Amino acid sequence: MAPQDSCSLNTLAEGAQGPLYIRKLARRNHWGDVNEESGVRLPHAVQQIFADDGDIYSLFRVSSPLDVMKAAVGFNSKRSKLTEQLDIIAFTQDEFDLAGITVKPTPGDTNCECANNYHVDATASEISLSTLCSIAMTRKRQAFRFRERLMGEIVSQLTSCKATVPSTSCLH
Repeated sequence: MAPQDSCSLNTLAEGAQGPLYIRKLARRNHWGDVNEESGVRLPHAVQQIFADDGDIYSLFRVSSPLDVMKAAVGFNSKRSKLTEQLDIIAFTQDEFDLAGITVKPTPGDTNCECANNYHVDATASEISLSTLCSIAMTRKRQAFRFRERLMGEIVSQLTSCKATVPSTSCLH
């Protein structure tokens, strides 16, 4: 399967028709198991996914598989390897609207300039975040895992991305 197929918006959020907002997960299990009762997993997910950010949360707004691939490289651009496994959760515009969460474009700080263009800050209360996650859980949303192999395929396709080109200059 081509990376573009793995990174389709419908793969990240079944039935998605428009842009998605994606957030990196420290661990896939922070979202919990889709078969577990959402009332049990909801408080843990909100706390783990949106911990320690105050009331402004960093996400990427993506509208195509290529955007998703660039955002994945952006997420990994400051890690030890671009191809490290990466877990994300995706939310739809409709879910943001229903939860009353507003977003504004802001400069990203990854090593991928394209991904930085997709960066947004969302302003939300804990109640709004709980509503957002509850809606997505009701819709059986699952966390998405970019395995190392998929990340390697993505990196090999994004050859013009500054983040994928090894630096040859000395940093000392």
